Amino acid sequence: MRSVLKISSVAVLIFFAFNVQGFGQTVTPTSDGTGISADNAPAGNGAWRTLNDILIEETAPGQLQPGDIRLQVPNGFEWDTGGADPTFNVTSPKKTNITVTLSSRSSSEIVFNLSGTSTGPPKNNPHTIEFDGLRIRPSQGSPLASGEIRNAGSSAPGGTTNYGTISMVAGADNKVRVETQPNSSGSVVAVQDLEAGNSISVYSNVRDQFNNFKRNESATWSLQNTTDGVVISDLSASGTSATFTGDLVGSANIQATVGSLNTVQSGTITVIPSNATTLIIATQPSSTATAGTTFGTQPVIEIQDDYTNVITDDNLTQITASRNSGEGALQGTKTITVSNGIATFSNLSHQVSNTIDLTFSATGFSSVTSNSITINPAAADKLTFTVQPANGNRNTALSPPVEVQIQDQFSNNVSDQDTTVTLSLNSGSGNISGNTATTNASGTAVFNSVSFNQTGTKNIIASATGLNSSGVSNDFTIANAGTLAGFEIELSGGGTIGTQTAGKTTSSTAQGKSFSRTARWHVLGPH
Repeated sequence: MRSVLKISSVAVLIFFAFNVQGFGQTVTPTSDGTGISADNAPAGNGAWRTLNDILIEETAPGQLQPGDIRLQVPNGFEWDTGGADPTFNVTSPKKTNITVTLSSRSSSEIVFNLSGTSTGPPKNNPHTIEFDGLRIRPSQGSPLASGEIRNAGSSAPGGTTNYGTISMVAGADNKVRVETQPNSSGSVVAVQDLEAGNSISVYSNVRDQFNNFKRNESATWSLQNTTDGVVISDLSASGTSATFTGDLVGSANIQATVGSLNTVQSGTITVIPSNATTLIIATQPSSTATAGTTFGTQPVIEIQDDYTNVITDDNLTQITASRNSGEGALQGTKTITVSNGIATFSNLSHQVSNTIDLTFSATGFSSVTSNSITINPAAADKLTFTVQPANGNRNTALSPPVEVQIQDQFSNNVSDQDTTVTLSLNSGSGNISGNTATTNASGTAVFNSVSFNQTGTKNIIASATGLNSSGVSNDFTIANAGTLAGFEIELSGGGTIGTQTAGKTTSSTAQGKSFSRTARWHVLGPH
C-alpha cells in the first residue's frame, strides 16, 4: 500500500508540474487554409477564405489558463477586420467553467480573452475550444506566400505550434508572356540590340494577373511592329519556343498567342549594323538664311556603315561643323555628340552676308560638305562711313564725295533705297551745306556737294530716322583756297627731302603740283 501511495504521489507531482506550465493541450489546426488563389488579393477580387475547426483540447483539467489567445497571420496574408466576428465554442464533459470573448481584430492578429479554469468543481472536466469563421486572404498577389498561423498569447500553446497551414497558388490564366526561360525563372524579354546574324531564343509562358508562373504553353508566334529590314521570316517557331535571327537592320516585338489570353510581347529587339565607316548629311541646312538668325533648317548628320545603316549604338562620337567656303565665323553650338548615331544641330547661324558652305568632320571619318547657303543681310540697323571726308577748301565740295552706307547690326551692307541721310558737324565750327542725300539701290548715300563755310579741323556724323547714327568720322581740315595746310612736301615720286646744296635745283611736290626751289628744306608732317 505504501508503495502504491508513493507512486500516486509521484503521479500527482508530475501532473501538477505539467499543469503549472499550462501547455499540455492538443491543437488541431484548420485544414481550410491551403491553395488560396492569388486572385483573392485586394488588387484582385478581394475574396476571403473562411477558416474553421481550429481546436484547442485540454488533455487534463487546468491546462487552459486565464489570459489570451493571439492568432497571428503569416507574412503575405491578412485577417478580415470587418463583417461578422469569428465564432468560438467552449465545450466540456460536465460543466463549462471557461469563458472566451473576442477582444480585438486587426489585419495581422485576432485576440481572444479567456477567463475561468477547468480545475473544478467538478473534477476531471477538461475543456475544448473550437474557433470558426476566421476569414483570411493574401495581402498581395505576388510573390506566392505560405506559412502557419501561430499563437502569441499566454493561454494556449505558442511558439512553433501550428494553428493552420496557409498557402497561396497562382490565380487563373491571365496572360501569355514572351520570356527568357521556359519556367518560373523566366522574365519578359527586354529591349535589346542584336547584332546582325545573331539569334535569340524565347519561350511562351502562361501567368496569372499578378505574373505568377503557371506553365510553358504551346503558342502561335508572330512579329509585331516590324521596321526597316526585319521580316516575319526572321522568326522560326516550334510550339513552346521560337528563335529570332536578325539579318538586316530594323526592329520588331515578338508575340506569342494562346487562345484569348492577354499577350505580353517582348521588348523591342533592334538589329544593329556593322562597323561605322561614313558621315552622311541626312538633312541639308537651309539654302538661304538671314545674318544672325539660326538656319531655318538645321543640319542632321548620321554615322552609317557601308550599307547605309545608322550606327544606333554610338552615343560618344563628336561631330564638328565649320565654315568651308565663304567668309566669317560660323555661330552656334558647332560640336555635337551623337545620340544613337545621329547628330542634330539646333542653333547654327552666320553673321556675315555672303555665300558659304559647311564642312562636318569627326575623328576617324572623312569629312563631308554641305550644299551652299546664301546669307542675306539682317534688317537695317545703322549707318557707317564707307568714304571718309577728305581735307578740302572752304565753301568747296569735298572730293572725293563722302559716302555713307546702311548696314545691319553685323555690319553687312543693306540694300535699302530712298532713305534720307543727313550729315552734321560733331566737332569744329561753322556751317555745313549739301549735307542731305538719299540712298541708292545699294543702300549708299553719296554726298556730292557737301561743303563747309569755315576753316579748321572738323569731324562729322551721319544720321537717319529709325537707324543708329554712324560713328564719328575721321578728322579732316578745311582751309582757304590757295593755302598750303596739312600737307607733306616730298621729292617728286616720293621720299623725304634731304639737305640740298646751294645753287642746285630740287624738284618737289605739294598737293600734286611740281615746282623748283633752290634751298635747304626741312619737311614737317601734318600738324
